[in-house]
Amino acid sequence: MNLDLLLGATCALGASLLYSAGAALQALEARNAPGQDALHLSLLRRLLIRPRWILGTLCVLVGWGAQAGSLLLAPVTVVQPTLAA
Repeated sequence: MNLDLLLGATCALGASLLYSAGAALQALEARNAPGQDALHLSLLRRLLIRPRWILGTLCVLVGWGAQAGSLLLAPVTVVQPTLAA
């Protein structure tokens, strides 16, 4: 197995984990928001200052970078199934 292919698959797996962790952190924080903020701009304002929601967003952004890096190292036929795993 080619080293670039292995590194690309590893980066894709890391991206998948980061995406999942980021979505979970954001969902946990949004679930704790008061119901009166649902579907209002105040919900976004409230979430933008919450550390757990910000951490979730950073996880997603780092995951996006890891996915881009994995696509530089491995073909899309390896990266996409790994992201879905």
